[in-house]
Amino acid sequence: MIKVAHVIRSYLTQSETFIWQYLHNFRDVVPIVIAQSLENLDQFPLPNGQIRPIYGPRGSIPWFVDNWYRRVLKRPLGYLERTICKEKVRLIHAHFGPFGCKYLPVSLSLKIPLITNFYGYDLSIKNVIAEHKKVYNQLFEEGTHFLVEGPFMRESLISLGYPKEKISIQRIAISLENYKFKSRSWDRERTIRLLFVGLFIEKKGLEYGICVSSVGQN
Repeated sequence: MIKVAHVIRSYLTQSETFIWQYLHNFRDVVPIVIAQSLENLDQFPLPNGQIRPIYGPRGSIPWFVDNWYRRVLKRPLGYLERTICKEKVRLIHAHFGPFGCKYLPVSLSLKIPLITNFYGYDLSIKNVIAEHKKVYNQLFEEGTHFLVEGPFMRESLISLGYPKEKISIQRIAISLENYKFKSRSWDRERTIRLLFVGLFIEKKGLEYGICVSSVGQN
């Protein structure tokens, strides 16, 4: 089976379950997750793949090897390249735009295709775009392919200069078997309760949920 390296900041924060939906559902692909930090491993097991830190704990053999690459050979991503070669990875999948930029040199050095997944903040927050503008331009030119979750994000990428022929829509799906539909009715007397699930950030629209709740109470 083909091995794919999935590079990510942390495996896995509780607000990024959509990434786990990708990873644990692979059947003909072995995901090799390479993360800067590890957390919530008990919540997000990956029996069909591997989970590895980019480098080991301070003082460990991987830590010393990584430092040798960085300080002696002046190859800051040398240890990661070593891991990818050892595992015979055929594709690198970067989760979030800045990580596509960070690991583009590995893709070019090893001549392994790089797919970058954009999820939202990486193409919608102005200071993030401004900070990565130069490396984003290089990613536009030399990245193999780009994934987004819908038409709006696709147009956002195109507006930033990404070549549209290199962009595909990859929907973020969930297993419907885990969310059984339950028919409900209202007798116009019982109190209606609304549940909001999401981060307390502006784009999640919490204020609209509060407004709807307030109108309902009136």
